[in-house]
Amino acid sequence: MTRCLVVGLLAIVVGATGCSKPAEKGVWGVATGQQGGIPMLARFRLQRPPGVSTADFPKLEVITWRYASQQPNRMPDKVDLLRLDEFEGLLERHIERKGIAHLLMVETGNGIRKYDWYARNDERFRKALQRALASQGAFPIEVVTRDDPRWTAHQKYLDAVRRGQRSLQPAVGEAASNAPPRP
Repeated sequence: MTRCLVVGLLAIVVGATGCSKPAEKGVWGVATGQQGGIPMLARFRLQRPPGVSTADFPKLEVITWRYASQQPNRMPDKVDLLRLDEFEGLLERHIERKGIAHLLMVETGNGIRKYDWYARNDERFRKALQRALASQGAFPIEVVTRDDPRWTAHQKYLDAVRRGQRSLQPAVGEAASNAPPRP
C-alpha cells in the first residue's frame, strides 16, 4: 500500500499514569501518518526487549484484525477498541509474560489493526494463542508466520522511519517509554 507522507509524529513519554497496559520493558515510539487520506497510528519498539536475542525468537507472527469501523476516520469505534484492548491484554498475559513471543509493533487505521510478534516457535505461539482465546468467543483475526531470525522486517521498518522513507515517522531519540502507548 502506498502511504502519503504527512506531518511527522511525536514520540511521547508514557509513565505509569499514561497507559492502561501493564509496563513492558523497553523503549517504544509512537507515530501518526496517513494512508490514502485515512489516519494511521503506530506504536513500536525502538530497541529489542532487554536481554532478548533475536535468534531465540526467529518467527515473525503477523496478526491482522479487520474491524468494520463506521467512523469517518476509519479508526476503531469504542466497541471495537474495547475488543482490541481485551484481545491484546489476553495475548500479553498468555504469550508475552510467559516468554513465548514479544510484541514489536502495532499499526492501526483504515479498518485494520496489525500486530507484529516475534516468537520462539510457531506451533507453541499458535497453541498459546488458541488457549488465550478459547473462552473468549471468536476474534476476527488472521495469522501469518514467516522466518525472520534476525528480525529483519522490524529493522527495515525502523531504518525506513529513521531515513524518513515511511509516512509513520517517529521523533526517534526525543522520548522514551517503559510502557507502550496505546493507539
